[in-house]
Amino acid sequence: MGMATLMMNRREALKSVIAAGIGLAAAGKGSLAAMASDTVTLPFANGERPLVAYPGKRPLIRLTTRPPQLETQPPGEGKAFWRAEVQKMIKVYKAPIVENDAAVIVDYLAATY
Repeated sequence: MGMATLMMNRREALKSVIAAGIGLAAAGKGSLAAMASDTVTLPFANGERPLVAYPGKRPLIRLTTRPPQLETQPPGEGKAFWRAEVQKMIKVYKAPIVENDAAVIVDYLAATY
């Protein structure tokens, strides 16, 4: 198998990938329209925006066409984890937190997350 044959196979593969991508893009337009069928009107000119649903989220207003930046929950690892995180904030990042406030912050984070 020569280099020319190998290059031809890569070119054919690339053509197939591009054709498949174009087909998916064309098919995706219909599904995007279906996904954006619900709208909300904001109180300003040209304020109509689509509502979209992502897994584990209530319907959200789409403001941009960029990929979604979904929130992730911090790990629920208890007081020792959060105590270490708060101490890192104080010592490494020089956060102006006094020890009494640090204890309250740790308690809150451990109970909430």
